Amino acid sequence: MSDSDNAKRLISELQLVPGESVIALSRTLAFGAAAVCLAIVVQILQIGASDLPLMVSLYASAVAMPLWLCAGVCLECYLYFGPRSFAHYSLAFRSRAMKLIHFAAAASLFAAIAGVVYHLSVAAFWLFFVTTIVATVLYAAFFGNLANWWYGLNGPGSNEHHGDT
Repeated sequence: MSDSDNAKRLISELQLVPGESVIALSRTLAFGAAAVCLAIVVQILQIGASDLPLMVSLYASAVAMPLWLCAGVCLECYLYFGPRSFAHYSLAFRSRAMKLIHFAAAASLFAAIAGVVYHLSVAAFWLFFVTTIVATVLYAAFFGNLANWWYGLNGPGSNEHHGDT
């Protein structure tokens, strides 16, 4: 089995039915991201700045904040209804609509933070941009390595067959 197949297999297993801790962490991250957006808006309002990078941050925060709140409230419902509702999570959060909400919210939050950093320093903006790309590549490498170890010889998932749950 190829490295790519192992990674896809591990992703599909992780997307099955999550535990309460996964849902609680995701909810907390969503509300935290919304709070970051609010902080950006409040700070821009306080200084009354109107240059382009801060306007980008303002508009991006205005998009990201409600999207993150939507995701957080949806996740809160699963915590309220408990483990019997967790199977629905794997259906709803794998849907195109939820993927779109998460992608748009994350991209908007990235733009909001990038605008503030650019306002402060163009060099810091490029450092933020490059470091974000490096961190993404490092995470992908970590995940690929984890998947290969998991399904590799004597790994915890080495006896699982594709389609087993």
